[in-house]
Amino acid sequence: MRGFLKKLLLFAAIQLAIAAVVIWSYRRQFPPSQHFLAADIDKQSLIQTQAAPRLIFIGGSSMAFGVNSARIAESCGRHPVNMGLHAALGLKYMLAEVQPHLRAGDWVIVAPEYQQFSKLGGNTEFLVNMIEIAPAHGRFFTREQWSGIFDSGFVKRFGRQLRAVAGRPSRLFDRGTIGKTRPYYRRDGFNANGDVVAHLNVKPPRMSEREFRLRHDKASVRETVEVLNRFADVAKQRGVRVWFSHAPLPQPVFDQNRRAVDELEATLAREVRIPQLDRAEELAFPYDHFFDTWYHLSLRGVEKRTELLAARMAEQGKAFAEGSSQHDEFHH
Repeated sequence: MRGFLKKLLLFAAIQLAIAAVVIWSYRRQFPPSQHFLAADIDKQSLIQTQAAPRLIFIGGSSMAFGVNSARIAESCGRHPVNMGLHAALGLKYMLAEVQPHLRAGDWVIVAPEYQQFSKLGGNTEFLVNMIEIAPAHGRFFTREQWSGIFDSGFVKRFGRQLRAVAGRPSRLFDRGTIGKTRPYYRRDGFNANGDVVAHLNVKPPRMSEREFRLRHDKASVRETVEVLNRFADVAKQRGVRVWFSHAPLPQPVFDQNRRAVDELEATLAREVRIPQLDRAEELAFPYDHFFDTWYHLSLRGVEKRTELLAARMAEQGKAFAEGSSQHDEFHH
């Protein structure tokens, strides 16, 4: 029995040593402080310090790679806070990290990617990655997300680290290789407003995604609608105005999924207590308006989407100013 325990302890020690080497090498090659997701640290700082009046953008990477937030905010006399980061974090996380920082007078644009209507809780591995970058991110997770993290998230995350290190043994002692081939996937690829700008003057690589199938699952859509409405109710109580905007898609991809998109759009218009700034088809752009995925816009796409949202927010700003003027005249 004693011999068995010694062998068991030796085996466990070897496994722990291997795990320690893998994690050490991975963090050395891909420092958490330089990671694309580490931009959330800067975004959290921005949303706490940006001057009023503010225009806050919520979404995944389609928002991070998809707008000139300063131009849109300027159109309605506001200061930008682009909280867009990554769709895999899930809509629940996106809303949860913004909600505590809402102030009276804020304006918010929510533009979730289409997969948020089927998996709004996020990818457990990405949530673990957020904890690696800053443990404080865990305060935005729900009980269900924590359950998923302990169930599979840590295993998936270590698996990715093991594959990255074991698959490139010659780089075991390399330092700071993150983003060398794709500098726009780094923390410093963002500007001070939270927009990714490092890709704007880069020749778009070949699109990595072509197939997209939107599945209109009524139960998942209903849950997403409830989450959006709860956020809208909290915002209203705090004197915050919220609008919904659609995520971009290539025109051919949109056409392939038109029936499901139309069904989803009708559901949102009927059940979500947030006014829509645009129609889904207005965000269907040519392929050459996209960078490397169907959610990441190239410079042409960013400019087109920005002008659309800037025009719509200018209308909202004008209506708000006229309403305030009429209100002042009434009370005088």
